[in-house]
Amino acid sequence: MKKVVLVATLSTFVLFGCVQQSSELSPPTSQEINIASIPSAVLQYASKKLGKSVNELNTEDLVQLEELYLASDELESEPLDLSFISSMKNLKHFSLYDIKVKDFYFISNLNELKSLSISGFQMSQLPSLKQLQELKNLMLTDGDIESLDFIVPLTNLETLSLDHNQITDLSPIKEMKKLVFLDISSNPINDIAAVSNLSSLERLQIMDTSVQNLDVLSNLKHLRYLDIRDTPISTVKPLVNIEGLEILLTNNNEMKDLHLLPKSVRVSATSITD
Repeated sequence: MKKVVLVATLSTFVLFGCVQQSSELSPPTSQEINIASIPSAVLQYASKKLGKSVNELNTEDLVQLEELYLASDELESEPLDLSFISSMKNLKHFSLYDIKVKDFYFISNLNELKSLSISGFQMSQLPSLKQLQELKNLMLTDGDIESLDFIVPLTNLETLSLDHNQITDLSPIKEMKKLVFLDISSNPINDIAAVSNLSSLERLQIMDTSVQNLDVLSNLKHLRYLDIRDTPISTVKPLVNIEGLEILLTNNNEMKDLHLLPKSVRVSATSITD
């Protein structure tokens, strides 16, 4: 039996898993929520969370939610219609995991979102995100992103996770001065020059990329955490003068100059909780 779990509280939204949808769809207008059309998984969780029977739930019960997490341990056979979420204007954090949906165009109406995460998608399924000016945390992983032009308007981003995509050019992010976290692991990228402009950056993950040297990081004075595992990087000399560096993840046994790093830097081939 397929199991679907919805977790929602009054304060997050993250999305994982989709089916391909035409890019010609227009963003929906805000609509009145019709309780009868809402997927049972949503109603069952709301019922448990709010202490009401499914029959007692009304529009206001759903509209008040600020955090929503929907997950399944199996893909649903039929894509869910989540267009009603466009009317849940109080959502600030949105999370959907391993669920097939008809489309994601409802996201464009969630202007209060601060966190959004989608894993397993195609860009043709997504609406423009330029309306999401409150967005601070964005995770788009396991997709087919090639160009980052779509995130240029999101100037308030503080964390950005783009691992497991098809990105080759980072130049569109060079003006994102508020970024403190960037994950571009598992992308066919070899040039990270744009990262040198991210003066607030504290954590950078470039695992499983074709990046060959770290020269462009030498001026990142706030960098604390760096993951360079499964890359052809052979020297850490550019990191020697980054006083705030605390953690370096590398599994290159041929790297001969790790001793140049301050003793305060923790070096490991496995993840370290910072």
